[in-house]
Amino acid sequence: MQELVLVDRREELITSINKQLNGDYSKGLTSYSYLAQGAEDFIGLINNPDYTSYKNEIIMLEEICHLLNQINVNRVIDLGIGEGAKGDLIVNRIRCNSYVGVDISQDMIEIGSKNQKMKCNRIYRNADFSNIKELNENIELCENDLYLLLGNTLANEVNMKDLLGNMNEHLFSFLHI
Repeated sequence: MQELVLVDRREELITSINKQLNGDYSKGLTSYSYLAQGAEDFIGLINNPDYTSYKNEIIMLEEICHLLNQINVNRVIDLGIGEGAKGDLIVNRIRCNSYVGVDISQDMIEIGSKNQKMKCNRIYRNADFSNIKELNENIELCENDLYLLLGNTLANEVNMKDLLGNMNEHLFSFLHI
């Protein structure tokens, strides 16, 4: 089963550009770089034989999947699904019930969802996950979720520290830890 939810991000992009033109840099524009041609450019980059970072990340993920099998994972939430291979690799090697792919780029969701071959239930959400409270409203975060923040995902965030702090604060209060 696969569910695909897409959102038009043009107004959001225009608002972000206008804010930056007026000196408000609180929301970065790099998260929009994977729209349209940017998504295709990203796929071209990771398929370039000279680009070794991607290949090294895949090797590292293959090596840690056995550790992930030692924890009880109900669902994998992939924040920034990219072309889908890393989420697919993890889900196919661990025991989990479902997968949620989240990306701000509708184009990356379309590419990633086509590439993924996992056999569990899959849901895709076109969303900006930098707002963890909004993410919770769209996905209903649960105990035993495994969150993937792989590759360029965090590098696309201007306020990486704030994003991780908000996730930490929200998840710990949500999970009552």
